[in-house]
Amino acid sequence: MRSGVDAPLDELSNLPSVIGAPTTVAWNAEEGILDLLATARTRPDREQVRDLLYRFCRRCAGLPELQRMAATVETWRPETLAFPHTGITDAGSEGTRRVIKTIARDAYG
Repeated sequence: MRSGVDAPLDELSNLPSVIGAPTTVAWNAEEGILDLLATARTRPDREQVRDLLYRFCRRCAGLPELQRMAATVETWRPETLAFPHTGITDAGSEGTRRVIKTIARDAYG
């Protein structure tokens, strides 16, 4: 985890466990994916990326929504492992697709 997150985690631990526990799991999962994304274009070795990916997936345990997301990330493992080296994503085409779908939905009510 990156520095500076201890205070918010301490606050989460003070909440009732029904709220604090799942929020902490989500927080840790977010930190895991951010750690992975932070390696973009830094040319990390594949083992480092693999370890960060494993850590992210492990942090997703405990919440069904995060487990589904981890399964999706795992399905896209080769692409996920390639991203830190290339920095290439399909974000532009996905954004365009979303705009087209929104316009079509608005046109047909």
